Amino acid sequence: VTLSAINCPPTCVNNVSPANAATNVTYNPNIPLSWNASAGATSYDVYFGTTTTPSFLANTFLNNISVSGASANTIYYWYVVPKNANGNLTSDLSCTCST
Repeated sequence: VTLSAINCPPTCVNNVSPANAATNVTYNPNIPLSWNASAGATSYDVYFGTTTTPSFLANTFLNNISVSGASANTIYYWYVVPKNANGNLTSDLSCTCST
């Protein structure tokens, strides 16, 4: 019997920071976002904004990004979509944080 790897999209990200529902998030005026690397991911699409369906912010090969222009007393929504040559994982983890 010969076993071979199946080409699959990457796994979900976890251990996001700031954590979901975090309040009084420090900003200066940047908000640092981070997450654990996703198994199989070669890059990440990051979505960030003030609506429940945040806009595309950037694609990065890192597992962190700094978002500039944050304002006080604002609720932000964000999520990360891990990607590789076999597809994208639709993120099942949306986060909110407030400054």
